[in-house]
Amino acid sequence: GLQKGISYLIGNNPITEIAFVDGNKKIAIEETFLSYLWSISYGLVVVYDNGILQPTLNGTYNGKINPSDERTTKALRLFEYGLSLIGNFSEWDKANLPNPEEYDNEENEYVEKVNSVFLHAIKFILCHEFAHVYLGHVDADNSGISSSDAEIKKDEYSADNYAISTVLQGVTDNQSKTNICMGVVAGLCALLFLDKELTRTTHPDSDLRIQNAIDQFNLAEDDNIWGIVCLAFQFWATKYNIDLELPTEKVNTYKELSLFIFKKTYTLRMN
Repeated sequence: GLQKGISYLIGNNPITEIAFVDGNKKIAIEETFLSYLWSISYGLVVVYDNGILQPTLNGTYNGKINPSDERTTKALRLFEYGLSLIGNFSEWDKANLPNPEEYDNEENEYVEKVNSVFLHAIKFILCHEFAHVYLGHVDADNSGISSSDAEIKKDEYSADNYAISTVLQGVTDNQSKTNICMGVVAGLCALLFLDKELTRTTHPDSDLRIQNAIDQFNLAEDDNIWGIVCLAFQFWATKYNIDLELPTEKVNTYKELSLFIFKKTYTLRMN
């Protein structure tokens, strides 16, 4: 019963919707959210790659992102622009900020890398909405019979899991899997930044939703996606002035740090 096509909602508005299935069983998505998602994806990928990973590999990383690096600085500015769309709409300054439409050869590598992440992120989000139709959730919602918050959360997890298995179906090479997993993480982290509160009423808690996805990826201990997750939670904590109380002793991998952060977010939700 899913309608053909996608309703594309254009307007100079802050983010009001992410993606949803309307009353006619047609998937709809908002243009402002897509701008937000690309900006967040670029910020996470480039700040981690250029501001953390590369300095670590050449032995110059001191635990802090170097603000004097021009590419990293622009990535941070674009990330801030993306976050600003949560409350207020403003035009994308394509002349001075990275974007997928107007860029020179020097930006080609990073723009194409982020385009890949963005496309996998939006594919995951659209598959999630498709899953609500395929799994019968939309029909249940339209039946007039109300569902409990716990039942709705269960349906959201089911839609996430269906979407993850769908985007990974048939993938055999590690690079393709990494790109897809990074897209899923970027999409879920973009949802994390929308609100200070981790706890949701009708959706899985933001940190648990990210952790649920990662659990299905079977990532290696040294996979860079762990580092992206750590960076995302650092950005979220900074935006909302939250003290994550990071470990005082050295950790050996970003996986260890991610698991430490998940324990801290559990404590935040309980308090």
